[in-house]
Amino acid sequence: MSDNAVIEQRLARLEAAVADLQRQIEARLLAENWLDKIIGICRHNPDFDKMVQYGREIRQADRPSEDNEP
Repeated sequence: MSDNAVIEQRLARLEAAVADLQRQIEARLLAENWLDKIIGICRHNPDFDKMVQYGREIRQADRPSEDNEP
């Protein structure tokens, strides 16, 4: 097989692979946004509410106290 034939085969495989990747990317872009699927799934979970409260308490504890301001 000549060098040109080998290059042509490799190029054809590469073009097919690129076309496949482009189709996959387009399909993902057209699919529903993943974030829309998970927003609100913990809405009525008491453990999640407790975790949010703990996080809020930690952030408030890390704030400098108003007594130390000049």
